[in-house]
Amino acid sequence: MKKTLLSISALFALSAGIVQADTSLRYHYDFEKISGTGSGTAAAVNYNLAENPGTGMWTASSGWVGWSSGALGSNFAFNCPGGGAKLTLQGSGPNNSLGVNTTDGFSLSFFVKDNGSAQYANMFQLNSSNGNRIFSQKDSGSATASGSWQFYSGTQSGLDGWKGTTVPMTGFAHIALTFQNGTLQVYRDGTQFLNATGVNFSGELTSIALTPGGTAAFDEFALYSGVLNQEEITYLASHPAKDFTVPEPATATLGLAGLALLALRRRRRAA
Repeated sequence: MKKTLLSISALFALSAGIVQADTSLRYHYDFEKISGTGSGTAAAVNYNLAENPGTGMWTASSGWVGWSSGALGSNFAFNCPGGGAKLTLQGSGPNNSLGVNTTDGFSLSFFVKDNGSAQYANMFQLNSSNGNRIFSQKDSGSATASGSWQFYSGTQSGLDGWKGTTVPMTGFAHIALTFQNGTLQVYRDGTQFLNATGVNFSGELTSIALTPGGTAAFDEFALYSGVLNQEEITYLASHPAKDFTVPEPATATLGLAGLALLALRRRRRAA
């Protein structure tokens, strides 16, 4: 009996390790509130659909217009026209945080379509409270052809696992990015291409800039606290974020508790 109790204790200890990170949706924008034509920044971005919303705010330069065909059959995506224009989700509160940090980790999910970026255009950038950044750049192709993106951090050259991965100009690609304690993972359409360690990015996530130097259409933008797994990312690659529910930490613990009780029951039967 003592061995059984020790096994159950070990299982619960394991469960505690699994659920340390609070995995929840902090921001979700499907951009369906956009008007479709003309300037639509406020209409597009002032609706955070997350059940556990963060308090960051979008800032944008002029010229933002609707895109009349979103990902997954939706009516609209958000068109970022480039030319120095960008859309930035800026944090607030202590350290201007978006409510996620690099120790517990975070995940970013969105659909994107290259809308005519020239070579070497920056497509999006993550900024931290410690002055670090992670950004993507279009390293091949032209304004009239799709091209490959590359990921960089502020102190590292291109992170080669992603090198040569193309984002299309016709149709949307799904991009998922996870980061925790120096490990950056990037997926395209549910397939992991990059798993880089030792990436210099620490502190709170303070802002996310869309097309600081390029031009693209974005849809189903979602930011999660915690690190999504392969199964969850595969689901998001073909479903709207509103249809996806991240298991609460208590649910994960309950699942392991059930395994512990099952182990105890089996041991009693064998006795």
